[in-house]
Amino acid sequence: MDERLLREIQKSNPWWFNKKESLPPYKRKVFSYLLKYLESKQIIAIVGLRRVGKTILMKQLIDSTQPSTNQENILFFTFEEKWGISDVLEDVLYYYLENIAKSKRKFIFLDEIQKVNGWEETLKRFYDRDSDIKFIVSGSASLQISKSIESLAGRIFDVYVPPLSFREFLELNDVTVNIKDTALTYHDYSLLYQNNLYQKEKLTALFSEYIFKGGFPELARETNDELIRKYITNSVIDRILIKDIPEEFSVKNIRALRGIVEYAARETSGLLVLDSLATTLGVNKETVSNYVEYLKKAFILHIIYNYTMSIGKQLRTSKKLHLTLPSIAIALESYDRDVLLHPEIIGKYIESLVAVFLIYRYKRIFFWRTPQKDEVDIIVEEKQPLPIEVKYKSQVSDADCKAVVKYCVKFDVKRGIVVTKDTLETRTFNGTMVELIPAWVILLGI
Repeated sequence: MDERLLREIQKSNPWWFNKKESLPPYKRKVFSYLLKYLESKQIIAIVGLRRVGKTILMKQLIDSTQPSTNQENILFFTFEEKWGISDVLEDVLYYYLENIAKSKRKFIFLDEIQKVNGWEETLKRFYDRDSDIKFIVSGSASLQISKSIESLAGRIFDVYVPPLSFREFLELNDVTVNIKDTALTYHDYSLLYQNNLYQKEKLTALFSEYIFKGGFPELARETNDELIRKYITNSVIDRILIKDIPEEFSVKNIRALRGIVEYAARETSGLLVLDSLATTLGVNKETVSNYVEYLKKAFILHIIYNYTMSIGKQLRTSKKLHLTLPSIAIALESYDRDVLLHPEIIGKYIESLVAVFLIYRYKRIFFWRTPQKDEVDIIVEEKQPLPIEVKYKSQVSDADCKAVVKYCVKFDVKRGIVVTKDTLETRTFNGTMVELIPAWVILLGI
């Protein structure tokens, strides 16, 4: 075996040598969900945006298994960097199983697995022949994992790790919030608001911090604005645009790829018109369409469709573009904290933030736009559709509720939500209830 590879395997598994790895004590909400599936046979694939804590989650899972598992029956290895060895995955597995592992159940954690060509076929062979192996893999690009779910049908399921939520951000800043899991009801949000009135000033200040730098656990308590900007630019944006996507999808035009992300930073929550964007970037429409898809697979963009009863019509009509996090837009635009004082900019960010976290929770999220230009920012499709309009300002007029009321009348819906800066109240318009709820309350409850 290559000596450098052997040395890295040993360094990656200090518990084999009775050494304990230092880990952050805070565990994200998804940790308990993952823990439940450690005893199942199926491969767990942990996917998500760069720097949201996938590797730490894997190591915390390792730590949780150690008290009841032989230390030699746990393997961790990362493929973050290219090894230049054609069968590196097989080399790692054969070395481990033949020289280290003992009898009984073995937990094998493989980080950034999508960087290994043909990894799914290798794992499939080991999975099928050894019932005592539990594989947990991670990746920062969902397409490769998605393809592998098809070839590993019945053997693998994926768990998405979202960016840090506002609630998690508060917990990492040692703020305890009086909260229970909420539905999208005024009663739940009103109760959440009232139960936390004693610390409202602190929560709203931290909400501004969350907009500026939120989403990444390592930045939750960081105060150096230049470091925050460099971290997001270098460790997230550049790694995705210069390394991850070109390696996974053989993209050559990095300028156009970056141009789409820069456009999303300026126009997040706006309509995505492929023809005009292609003209601006000097490439064809198909290239833009493909690159947008790659950026979605890298978890940096989300696309939502216009709400109609026809799926075919949804795909043909206009689309909205949402950048995953305001902090990414702020870093790309090189804004300082003064941007938080500009409601015309922050309003767009809040709309995208609410939409993206609703996507994580409810999956079927749309917007509504008519030929007459009536528009509602977000439609949550459950048993009863729920229209949500974002008006991130202190004074919300009845006119600001007009589009929500129009939607409710057209689709016979009894209630809608307007997301505000700090107003909590209800208004009734000819039998339609419009609930005004502050953004920080909405995001605490999602």
